[in-house]
Formats: sequence, structure tokens, C-alpha cells
Amino acid sequence: MEAQRQRKMAEEKAHADRAAQVEAAKQQKEQDELKLKQAIEAEKAAVEQARADRIAQEEAAKQQQKQDELALKQAVEAEKVAAEKARIARAQIEEANRKKAREEAAAAEQARIAKAKEEKEARRKAQEEAAAAEQARIAKAKQEKEAEEARAAKARQEAAEAVAAEKARIAKAQQEAAAEKARNEQVQAAIAAEKARVAKAQEAAAAEKARIAKAQQEADRKKAQEEEAANKARNDKARETIAVEKARIAKAEAEANRAERLQKEMQNNSAPAQTAVKTPPANPGAAAKAQKLADLLHRYQADQITPYEYHLERAKIIAEP
Repeated sequence: MEAQRQRKMAEEKAHADRAAQVEAAKQQKEQDELKLKQAIEAEKAAVEQARADRIAQEEAAKQQQKQDELALKQAVEAEKVAAEKARIARAQIEEANRKKAREEAAAAEQARIAKAKEEKEARRKAQEEAAAAEQARIAKAKQEKEAEEARAAKARQEAAEAVAAEKARIAKAQQEAAAEKARNEQVQAAIAAEKARVAKAQEAAAAEKARIAKAQQEADRKKAQEEEAANKARNDKARETIAVEKARIAKAEAEANRAERLQKEMQNNSAPAQTAVKTPPANPGAAAKAQKLADLLHRYQADQITPYEYHLERAKIIAEP
């Protein structure tokens, strides 16, 4: 048992060591990636700084060249102006002394020509020296440019290697992203299936709702038919009641007419007969009740009252003494 426990502890320790090594390797990888990124950024900054320095040096060289050319041009112009002034001065002196010393004038002219040749030779020599200096400066600038291009090429190569390493890391990250995308697509498929199930349940609920609505409509229709049948029955009963009432009113009117005819016949008889025999008076309550019923019937036929109101008022009139 002790050996098993120790073996289990050893396995757990080995597992913990492997996990620690994996974590350390992961941290080391992250640190290496960070250092690589920093190195790339530093290299980019160095290349940019070198390019800026080279541009500044070229600009300074151009400015110096312009200044040298301008100084040389000014020196030549100054020499020309001085020579011209000297020639004019000498010409004036020669013109003033021409009558005195033509021979001296010839000698002076020869001396002037020699001096001009010397001055020309001096200017030529100065120009050749300036040209040699300019060629030396151009050669130096060319050497510096070639050295700068070599440094830039080296920097580009190192940057290309860093970019290749970064591309490899990005490719690996893209593979991991593709795997993650596949997992997401599986999840989306599961979600779509769940949505389809929910949609199917909603369709079933909608069908059930439609069935309930149809049943409600059918119940409403049946209720309306029953109410219509009840109203028809009430109307039929009201018409029967009206017909009976009309017959009773017609009978009452016929009795009233017969009583009126009898009264007129009795008035047409002789006076002694009238004194001897008296016609019993007609019932005034029955005539008033018949008139009320006739008015009530007329109001009902004119749709001024409902069947319920008609039967209620008729019952009240009939119940009168």
C-alpha cells in the first residue's frame, strides 16, 4: 500500500511538473514573441532613423555643394570685376601718358597681357582644384551611400526573417482560429436546429390557436342561431298574441256596434214603449279597455314599443277592473 501511495504521489508530482513545464514553455513562448516584436519595432525604428540621417546628410551635402559653387562663382566674378577695373585704370593711365611714353605703353601692354595670362592660369588652376575637391566629395558621398545601402540591405534581410517568423506564428494562429471557427459552426448548427424546433412548436401553437378561434367562431355562430331562433319564437308568439287580440278587439267592436244599433232601434220606437221599456246601458269600462288595447296595438304596429313592452302593457290593461 505504501508503495502504491508513493507511486501515486510520484505520478501526481510528475503530472504537476509536466504542467509546470508546459506553463513555463507557454510563458517563454509569449516572452519570445514579445521580444521578437520589440526587436522588429526597434529594427524598424533604427532603419527609419538611418534613412532620416542619410537624407539629412544628403541634404547637408547638397547645401554645401551649392554654397561652394556660389563662393566659386562669386570669386570668379570678383576677379573679373577687379581685372576689368584694373584694365580700365591702366587704359586711362595709358591714354593720359600715350603721348609721353608709347614705348612704355607697349611694355605695359605686354606686362598686362602676361599678367592676364598668369591670372587666367591661376583661375584655371583654382577651378581644377575646386573640381578635384568636388570629385573627392562626391566619391566620399558615394562610399557613404553604398555603406548605407549595405546597412539597409542587412536591416531588410533581418526584417524579412523576422516577418517570416511572424508569418509562421500568424499561420499557426489562423489554424487555431479555423478550428475555433469549426467549433463555432457546430454551435451555430445546434442553435439553428433548436430554432427550427422552436419554429415548429410555434407553428403548432399557431395551428392550435387557429383551431380555438375556429371553434370560438362556430360557438358564436351557434349562439347567434340560437338567439335568432329564440327571437323568432318570441316574434311568432307576439304575432299570435296580436292575432288573438285583434280577434278579441274585432269581437268587442262587433258587440259595441250591435249595442249601438239596438239603442238606435229602441229610440226609433214609440214614446210609451220608451217609458215602459228601458235599454240596459252599455259597459263603459269594457269600451275604455278596448280603446286602450287598440291604441297599444297601433303603437306596437308602428314599432314605437318592443314586444316585451307591448305584452307588459296589455297584461296591465286586461288586469284593470
